[in-house]
Amino acid sequence: MKSIVLDTNALLRFLLKDNPAQSKIVAETFEKAKKREIVVYLLSAVIIEAVYVLEKNYTFPRSDVRDILEGILKVSYIEIEHRNILGISLNLYHNTRSSFIDIFIFQYSKQYNFALLTFDKKLKNLSKIPV
Repeated sequence: MKSIVLDTNALLRFLLKDNPAQSKIVAETFEKAKKREIVVYLLSAVIIEAVYVLEKNYTFPRSDVRDILEGILKVSYIEIEHRNILGISLNLYHNTRSSFIDIFIFQYSKQYNFALLTFDKKLKNLSKIPV
């Protein structure tokens, strides 16, 4: 079975529908994945970059970014790296002022019970926020 890795640009075209031709290609790809004709992979790095682009380039409010990307995380026929960590991170991102990448790093270390070495005070303070 053919496998496809989706990049950030393709994901954003699908989500924003700002380029109908490209959005249609991604939608058709997702439809093939839904029918189990192909496997679509979405890396955590793509979600992390999408959060940044939606917030900084498109100035979406955090609540909209969370809602949009949570919708993608719920799609069962897309293989998403670290789906659970991304979901928890999106909720914290919505409820804090911390950067998404800091939240993801913190949640990753917590999920795998890794010590976190950081000099970033904001990142250190994440451990004080209840999940």
